[in-house]
Amino acid sequence: MIIPQPGPQEQFISCSCDIAITGGGNYGGKTFSLLIDPLYHVGNPKFEAVFFRRSIPQVTNPGGLWDDARSIYRTLGVEFRTSPRHEAVFPSGARVTFTHMQHSDDRYSWDGAQIAGIYFDQLEQFDEEQFWYMLSRNRSVSGVKPYIRASYNPRPNHWLSRLIQWYWNPETGYPITERSGVARWFVRLNDEIHWGDSEQELMDRFPDESGLQPLSFTVIFSNAYDNKIGLEVDQSVIANLKALPFVEQERRLRGNHKIEDYTGDGLFKPEWWKMLPFEVWQAIQAKPTDNFRWARGWDPAGGQSKGSDYSSGGLVGHARDGDKDKRIIIADITRGQWSPFIRNGMMVSTARADEKFAPSNLFWKSRTPDMNSSILEGTAEFGFWAITERGRKFQRAQRLAVQAEAGNVWLAPGIWNAAFMQEASQFKDEDSDDVRKDDQVDCVCLADSQLFKFN
Repeated sequence: MIIPQPGPQEQFISCSCDIAITGGGNYGGKTFSLLIDPLYHVGNPKFEAVFFRRSIPQVTNPGGLWDDARSIYRTLGVEFRTSPRHEAVFPSGARVTFTHMQHSDDRYSWDGAQIAGIYFDQLEQFDEEQFWYMLSRNRSVSGVKPYIRASYNPRPNHWLSRLIQWYWNPETGYPITERSGVARWFVRLNDEIHWGDSEQELMDRFPDESGLQPLSFTVIFSNAYDNKIGLEVDQSVIANLKALPFVEQERRLRGNHKIEDYTGDGLFKPEWWKMLPFEVWQAIQAKPTDNFRWARGWDPAGGQSKGSDYSSGGLVGHARDGDKDKRIIIADITRGQWSPFIRNGMMVSTARADEKFAPSNLFWKSRTPDMNSSILEGTAEFGFWAITERGRKFQRAQRLAVQAEAGNVWLAPGIWNAAFMQEASQFKDEDSDDVRKDDQVDCVCLADSQLFKFN
């Protein structure tokens, strides 16, 4: 019996939206979900579905879409054809075709076609024009209501990421899990997409548009952790995904839609950072002072407008026994554009949250006398220390850079990882022409230097 797994697969298969997209991470069972979806209709002799990949090798390669289809459909009395196209013809006469759309103009080869079920495997690989054009081919003479289904992996600054932006957090890039599977409606007028929470909302908003027919739409998130059966078959999947470089881990394991490749030529190279496994970080947090000493450093600012500098506080740990556990951990970065009063409050509340780490000292980077007095007064209960740093910040960061390049610096998993790595990859000498924000690097280097000085 061919059935979906409970969770995202089952939710996707039972979805009634005109357009449904599933994905957000690798190995979540996306292709299986697509392939079993048309089975609801293959008893209808007039039913036609077409699966698209961007290139034909992606269809026919060993272990590709065609191989998966034959493996799933082989017990259903299907006739498999490879000429002129790869097709699965079901006993009723229903057909499921597997083909490609390599070039943008290939979409025109489908003029005149009527396809009840259109499937895009890895939609992010297709052009926006290809996707929207095929909606005009999404018609049916079979009695099956036309629909489109697709799988995807996140890609930043991409038309698909923009299309589904309501479903992921624009600050962190991560899926908003409570919105997964929520249906929305849209109309496209003069190349502009208008969204609504219901079909009627859009009908009421555009009463003068004759023949207006809003389409329903949803995104259903899935990742490797949802594919329980697949993980039982291959237990190395999660380990292999965690072995990817950080950016690819964020996209393929955690479904980060925002994270970009780090192309900066700054002091810190992206490949230097090592990711602390989640289970290891959990064990350390259970007994944080057994093997580590901790400090939090702050680079304070005092503005809350959009263009203001950020205040940042970084929690750093040094192993107590370097021979036993040679490791520096950047555990957390708290960051925001805050007024002086809110900044002081955030420093205090963060210090309370840090109490289980028993930080040896809490530091802030000394600023103007007025700011120092304000911070000293606002954080008096925790005994913060103002540190006057000397020399250029690029030189002060050298110690941490050396340790990172040596593979001794680990990042605890957190939503702050991506923003920190991007800033660090662009961190340059102050004399460079394109100095960027450096508050996160500054606060981490302050905590690291003070731990090194007093350890």
